[in-house]
Amino acid sequence: MSSLLHPPHGNKKHLLFMVMLCICLYFSFHLLFGERGYLKLVTLSHHYEITKIEHQALKEEREGLEKNVIGMRSDSIDIDLFEERVQVMLGVLPENAFVLKD
Repeated sequence: MSSLLHPPHGNKKHLLFMVMLCICLYFSFHLLFGERGYLKLVTLSHHYEITKIEHQALKEEREGLEKNVIGMRSDSIDIDLFEERVQVMLGVLPENAFVLKD
């Protein structure tokens, strides 16, 4: 009769093992899929690389535009650039000119 009131020690060990297993599974799940988990880190790293490439392209475009703006200033005008812009804006091109469009 006393064995019914007090379970054997083996059941406590299994219960403790199951509780520890559940805790490990819980933290493992959040380590992988949580808000600050591994998959989120991989996704953010991918977005960072894409943004870095876009930033570099925009930086190069800006440098090109700055170069054109400096060439069009009145104190240091680039005659070739000015002539090209005037011809494009007025639609008047020399007979032997080639037009390359982006």
